[in-house]
Amino acid sequence: VKEDQSSELFQLVKSCQIGPYNTEVVVDKYSEVLDFTYGKQAGLLPSGELVLSMGQDNWAKTQVLEKIAFSHGIQRSVKISVMEHLSEDLISSLKQIPDILMEKRALKIDQKGVMKTMGQLLA
Repeated sequence: VKEDQSSELFQLVKSCQIGPYNTEVVVDKYSEVLDFTYGKQAGLLPSGELVLSMGQDNWAKTQVLEKIAFSHGIQRSVKISVMEHLSEDLISSLKQIPDILMEKRALKIDQKGVMKTMGQLLA
């Protein structure tokens, strides 16, 4: 997606936002570039560029199915990216606990805090 198209999309979505994320964080952490072109046969080029089919007998049906598959793949990619980010944040917040335990110092966390952390791990 070109830069001007993405800024147009952000402006369009902005009117529907409730409690929006910081735009810079979204653009920096969750943006992915996926180049694609249309060709006679669908596939993946060695350069990593995706080729969507065009000109087949059943072109309309094929195009709809490709769009569904493409949007599903993007959705999965975004979901994994968000999960990775949340996991990294949780791991970094718990990083000092093994060091504290190795030094045989008291861990300043109550049962409620332990249960909350377990809930974050399992959510």
